[in-house]
Amino acid sequence: QGKRYANYLQFFKRIGVVPLTPLLMDLIKLTEGYRTDKDIMKELLECFHLLQSFVSRRVLAGIPPQQLRSTVSSIPRELSAYTKNCTVENLRQYRQKLEKLLVAKGAERFPTDAALLSNVNRDLYNRTGKKESLFVVIWELQRALSREDEANSIPAYGVAENAFSIEHVLPQGTKKNDKDQEVMDSEWRKLWDFWKVKDPELQFMSTAHSIGNLTLLQNPVNSIASNTVFAKKIEIYKENTRLKLSDSIILEDRSSLEPLPCSKPNL
Repeated sequence: QGKRYANYLQFFKRIGVVPLTPLLMDLIKLTEGYRTDKDIMKELLECFHLLQSFVSRRVLAGIPPQQLRSTVSSIPRELSAYTKNCTVENLRQYRQKLEKLLVAKGAERFPTDAALLSNVNRDLYNRTGKKESLFVVIWELQRALSREDEANSIPAYGVAENAFSIEHVLPQGTKKNDKDQEVMDSEWRKLWDFWKVKDPELQFMSTAHSIGNLTLLQNPVNSIASNTVFAKKIEIYKENTRLKLSDSIILEDRSSLEPLPCSKPNL
């Protein structure tokens, strides 16, 4: 539980949600000296989990981070009655009241499952704001899939050689056309023609930066993967990454991925 506590704090620090600081500090100060109590720690982690869900859903919905301050500014004051004495019941009531206050803000501020699923192809890569915030959320998806990563801290993100970066499975585009739009990589376009994808340009623009097209790779591997075609990317992922996020890609049936001489598309 101590490791989970540290991972939650690292998550909030790395995702850069300064307006949540008063809420987090209230919880940290309230439980100071009590965190060796198993039941207290359990309720505290549930509070952290709620706040993590709140900010993660906002990132996945592409909500501008500027709106966060106005959303949470009055909440610490409304919860002050529960931050005077550290008891399991107080923490439970704090969490329940916090959840009600956040849900009351509406799906446009605390996205529901339905709100997230209503537009799964939304552009997260360019509209999230801070790229590291998106990276941190994607890493939490990886952590949820892998018991091995449950106790691991969030890895480095950025340009350092051993750092991770966000990988587009379908390359995000190699140049701009006369309308200043990203243009699909030519080799991938040939594959899409083979796969008989309807309206490839429209499909490319609407899916390239969506959550389903994003995974994580260490920088040297990302450079190797670059704009290579899907079948080659599968081999690169298979040989160079152990992330569960990429398992569904690695396990893809290769027989239908590339055109063969005298072959018919496997539709």
